[in-house]
Amino acid sequence: MSPRDDSLKVQGSENLFCAGEKAGLLVGHTEALVTGTLAGHNAAQYAKREKLMALPSVLAVGDAIAFVRAQMETEAGLGYKYTFSGSIYFERMKQKGFYTTDVTAIRERVSKAGMAGVFLKSHSLPLRPPRKKRRFMAGSPKLNLAPDRYFDPDPKQRKVARELYESVATLPLVCPHGHVDPALFAAEEASFGSPVDLLILPDHYVVRMLYSQGIPLESIGVPRLDGRPVEKDHRKIWKIFAENFYLFRGTPSGVWLSEELRSLFGIGEKLNGRSAGKIYDRVESRLRRPNSAPGPFSSALTSRSSAPRMRPRIPW
Repeated sequence: MSPRDDSLKVQGSENLFCAGEKAGLLVGHTEALVTGTLAGHNAAQYAKREKLMALPSVLAVGDAIAFVRAQMETEAGLGYKYTFSGSIYFERMKQKGFYTTDVTAIRERVSKAGMAGVFLKSHSLPLRPPRKKRRFMAGSPKLNLAPDRYFDPDPKQRKVARELYESVATLPLVCPHGHVDPALFAAEEASFGSPVDLLILPDHYVVRMLYSQGIPLESIGVPRLDGRPVEKDHRKIWKIFAENFYLFRGTPSGVWLSEELRSLFGIGEKLNGRSAGKIYDRVESRLRRPNSAPGPFSSALTSRSSAPRMRPRIPW
């Protein structure tokens, strides 16, 4: 962790900014995104010799950055972790009235604080014009996964990485962390369900990405606390997911989902709006096979000899 101010500039350095867990015990993906945005913005401001920005404490992000900085300066505060989704800071959010899922209320709060569009206002570079809607050629693009895609591009380092990986590739996996319902392995009648049940609804990284882009949770089948209806048609949910799959480029979720589709289900084309229905049918057909129940399916995956260098995980 780096001692820093509320603009996320590291103390003792004029041109170094920090974010994520380097900026303190503010732990989590959302926390890394918001601090990374501010740190990157202020790095650009510094390069232009313009004023650095600290977010106001009337907003949850600004308050979290300031609160965690203050806690880092105390011995007791260093003994905790802080996150928007739990622990000490979540309780603070509720006490200060920051916690809400009402997007309109959040926008009003940001606007009232004078921060609406602040990142756009700060930079004079012209905005890129909106992307034209992609037109797909006959047949969807192929899904090509290079065998060494996870290794360093430098040939010498890649060679060492490949040798190290191949020395352990056939060893069994012992994973202390997981999100698997034990009933999948214990119950005779257990099944993976539909492609949506398997790959979308249980994966909070997928759900969060789609929600962050303005896609209502109800439209992708996430149950509401008040019991009001949500989308039940899994083909419609899959279509939304496929049309937005490009959002996952360069993310761990995108890497694993592509790996699963190619290595486990034999999908040879990229997932997009055009290929959504065909790929849904292929995955659904595979999941309905008698040997695709959780027990037999997972055993088959770990013994596949035709899998690429990186062994696939069981996809949930």
